[in-house]
Amino acid sequence: KEFDSYVPCGAQALSRHPGVDPKQWPVGGGRYDAVEKFGHALPEVSSGSFIWVGAQRGTIQVTADSPWWFRHHIIYAERTADNASTWVAKGFPFDHHCGCSLSHFVTWSEARGRGA
Repeated sequence: KEFDSYVPCGAQALSRHPGVDPKQWPVGGGRYDAVEKFGHALPEVSSGSFIWVGAQRGTIQVTADSPWWFRHHIIYAERTADNASTWVAKGFPFDHHCGCSLSHFVTWSEARGRGA
């Protein structure tokens, strides 16, 4: 009803997409599979390059042995050994930014795959 009131084309102009929920990663949910699929499609940074990984750690040097999320420079996909998001562990607002950013990333990647 709100869509029809505030969006010129109404609800038919919008479609819902499931978001990325990093709090669900430890139990195999939260769409990490889509994050990983599209993340691997990003170009790899050159081995030996430095990337910013947050205020606590600053910059790190990427090597061939670095986790895929550093090699593809998508640090919000970082997980611990038990599949927990390192960004959720940092609390709000980092957990929110992780989920939002990766939701947008996955949605745009899926749309691009459909030729949209």
